[in-house]
Amino acid sequence: MLRYREWTFRSCDTDSEHKVTDIRLHSDDAEKITIELKPVSVYPPENETMAWEDWNRYNSICIYKTDYEKLLLPSIETLFPVMDPDPNGFGVQETFDRTSVNFF
Repeated sequence: MLRYREWTFRSCDTDSEHKVTDIRLHSDDAEKITIELKPVSVYPPENETMAWEDWNRYNSICIYKTDYEKLLLPSIETLFPVMDPDPNGFGVQETFDRTSVNFF
């Protein structure tokens, strides 16, 4: 049965917050988060690096291990290789890396 929970993440360092949605279909309630899908601001203003707020201004979705393995990974793997949309970015990404930034 599909279960989801929404909660709000508030930064103690800044005045920002965003909504997080946990989604589970096959995953047990005790499982740890495997992946957090979080849209980011791709292009910071010129001559600036991305700040915490650029990475945390949008709502995110948390996916857990069993759902990641059964539902998400088989679909995502078919999308690769992909090209980073930033011309000065990472270039071509051959495979999905759940420990790093991925571009879709």
